[in-house]
Amino acid sequence: MAVTISDSELHQLKMNDKQFRIELACLFYEHDKMSIGQAAKFAQLDRLDFQAELDKREINIKYSVDDLNSDMQTFEKLGI
Repeated sequence: MAVTISDSELHQLKMNDKQFRIELACLFYEHDKMSIGQAAKFAQLDRLDFQAELDKREINIKYSVDDLNSDMQTFEKLGI
């Protein structure tokens, strides 16, 4: 499925196609429709730049206890 947004519609929103993608990606991430990696890719940004966009919008980065445990296991394996 393809969705087409015309230039005139983007103009009415006062956005270009890049800004529109970022807005959608932030919305999808905030509503748990995409992971942070998926949303960053959709927005065509690297992960740090996408996190900066989330920060601008005061959208918290989701980090669960499971994420912490996984990171701790990785640190242990790396000897950090």
